[in-house]
Amino acid sequence: ELDQTVSTSDHSCSIEIFGQDAKDMTSFLADGSVDRMLGVNVVYFLDPLEEYMQEIHRVLAPNGGTVVFGCKFGAIKDSPYPFVNKEEAPIVEKMEAAGFDVTSNKIDLGNDMYNYVELKGIKRT
Repeated sequence: ELDQTVSTSDHSCSIEIFGQDAKDMTSFLADGSVDRMLGVNVVYFLDPLEEYMQEIHRVLAPNGGTVVFGCKFGAIKDSPYPFVNKEEAPIVEKMEAAGFDVTSNKIDLGNDMYNYVELKGIKRT
């Protein structure tokens, strides 16, 4: 579906995937060079979260650059894995402190196994 959407859109679109740690992206992303960033099931591992949020803020375009995190907080609540960020509220607070306007939406896909929370941060400046 994504391929079809991108291929039939009226505007040019560039999607790049990087495998490096997002704590320091200076070697491959300039200030304000990214319009949108997506992280699915990743925010739990970002430590310290403040540093990641500052770096994401740096690379996003001013006045509207957007980061979206797909999160399954219920699924990781009692997990034995080394999740650092397990709760929504502290993540939202740190996103806001880094300069994002944050919204949280529960996405119901009709099955608890697939439902998730969308945390969307829009860069203020």
